[in-house]
Amino acid sequence: MNKMVTPELIAYMAGIIDGEGTIMVEYLKGRWTPRPRICFGMTDRAIGELFYDIFGGSFNAKKPSGLGKKVIWYWQITGWRAQDMCSLLYPYLIIKKAKALECIGVRLTTRSEAAKAKSAYRQRDKGGRYK
Repeated sequence: MNKMVTPELIAYMAGIIDGEGTIMVEYLKGRWTPRPRICFGMTDRAIGELFYDIFGGSFNAKKPSGLGKKVIWYWQITGWRAQDMCSLLYPYLIIKKAKALECIGVRLTTRSEAAKAKSAYRQRDKGGRYK
């Protein structure tokens, strides 16, 4: 890590995740434990490099499919590192604060606990949307 991490930088990074990123808990086929994940894609390489330098994860490019289109740079982090990142960003998040809290709280060790969490996570509200 060659950049000094300040509260202002963490707040900036939380803003990027809040506006452009995704915080989720995914349940992969063939696995019974949930996996926290944070990711985003942008055309500005420098922002992805900043996240990669500070938090690690994976950082790669997707080439455009047409003329005049820009390369999209994707960054993501999963597992316990995503949980640690959510803990760090949580005070500065606004829109994705609830998702970050969910990500932080995922520490399941048994199949039955994972099944209960998955079913609770997939429940719909009265409007038919997932909670």
